[in-house]
Amino acid sequence: MGPHDESVSPVPEPGDPAAVPTEAHRARRRGRAMLAATFLLPALLFGYARCVEPLWIEVTEHEVDLRGALADGHYGSILTVLHVTDLHVVRIGRRERSVLALADEIAPDLIVLTGDSVGPDYDPADLRELLGGLHAPLGTFACLGNWEEWTDEASAVAAYEEAGVRLLRGEVATVLGGRLALGGVDRAGSHLPPRPGSATASILLCHYPAVLPRAADAGWDLVLAGHTHGGQVRVPLLGPLILPFDSAERDRGWFDDRGTRLYVSRGIGTSVIPVRFLCRPELAVHRLQLRVPAGGD
Repeated sequence: MGPHDESVSPVPEPGDPAAVPTEAHRARRRGRAMLAATFLLPALLFGYARCVEPLWIEVTEHEVDLRGALADGHYGSILTVLHVTDLHVVRIGRRERSVLALADEIAPDLIVLTGDSVGPDYDPADLRELLGGLHAPLGTFACLGNWEEWTDEASAVAAYEEAGVRLLRGEVATVLGGRLALGGVDRAGSHLPPRPGSATASILLCHYPAVLPRAADAGWDLVLAGHTHGGQVRVPLLGPLILPFDSAERDRGWFDDRGTRLYVSRGIGTSVIPVRFLCRPELAVHRLQLRVPAGGD
């Protein structure tokens, strides 16, 4: 034997008990695996919430039965309304191009936007390009949100108008010969425009879901809102981590007050932190089912 041979451990032969991992070895392996998972799983979840879900737009479809008789010409008894909200545009990117492509595919009769189309340090030219790319035969109508107010309201208003979007700020517009009324307000506490009594159906646009009780008082049929982003980050069994204080806990989906229906869309963009989790961005398609009275009057 050489002078160093005594320090060399023999390699266990197959079947040798020394080749079988001891409980200590297994415990160390489990510990290393748990340590890797502790760091890897949060990284994977963050990558998904930051890079995947915010771009994964869901088109939701809703059959909405409104009282009234709007059957008119080629619209028949169904009117398709595309509801877009909380775009939070900074620059035209993959998400914004997806919105335009999906809107073209849906081919709605009417498009409505319920505020927060702008993000921080947004480019007005890109906002105009995006808004101008939304087309519908009955037009595009909008109300403002809090982000237009927080950034540069005058520039945002100009971008809406230059893109051909009709802003409703305490006003009412009508389509289909006056039979469908569209109202819009800047804030939940703003003076609500009166619902035209001559209209057979009505839609109120307001960024804030909290407007619902006042809209019900005023007799509006359908309210479309955004603002909450659906919570943006939702935890199983707990729901949204954070909601705006002025959302009245109406986080997403359908609500009702004395026959006035409210839909709160999850919206497209993100706010404060650029992540979404279990709360995909949304384009809502409302197919208004319009009953025609006996005789078709």
